[in-house]
Amino acid sequence: MWIRNTSQYPLDEVKRLVRFAASQFDRTTTARLCVNVRNCKQTYHGNAYFSVPHVSNAPRTARSLVVLRIGAPEKFPSSNIQQTIRWVTLKPGEVCDPSEIRYTTYYMPKRVIAKRRVLTDLPYGGAGSPVIETQDWQEALLVLAAHEFMHIDQYQRSRPASEVEAERMAAVVLERYRKTQEEK
Repeated sequence: MWIRNTSQYPLDEVKRLVRFAASQFDRTTTARLCVNVRNCKQTYHGNAYFSVPHVSNAPRTARSLVVLRIGAPEKFPSSNIQQTIRWVTLKPGEVCDPSEIRYTTYYMPKRVIAKRRVLTDLPYGGAGSPVIETQDWQEALLVLAAHEFMHIDQYQRSRPASEVEAERMAAVVLERYRKTQEEK
């Protein structure tokens, strides 16, 4: 595994955290994997590439690429709770604010359905995902790395990319990390 750090955080600490996350997986998951750690304007964001893009700083022998972006220290603590918008069909006679309504046309048969916007707070990955609260950038990097490594593992095992499974793995890795910190 190659670890490249252009973030504002110390290289030794970044390497230690990424390796801790990687240690929870089979070696085949991280073999020939390039990990780029960068700065981010948001709290954190990651991508797993199952093959290395043509424009990349990854070594030629790398098989896959993970890009981890971590925000500034003042972005933490944070959680993976996201406010999402979904649309539900209005029941006959249901009244709501006109700005909250969207009309959808169904052409077969021709009719117009009014829907209202509903805001929900769910963890990233959906209702089956655990709520993950990170206290600092180190925990965020660890969670993010575990999540993206799980996607690489899923791909290599020809399994579907599941956000719920990746978030569950991230929660397990964070719990193990916190236990090692308590022991120190």
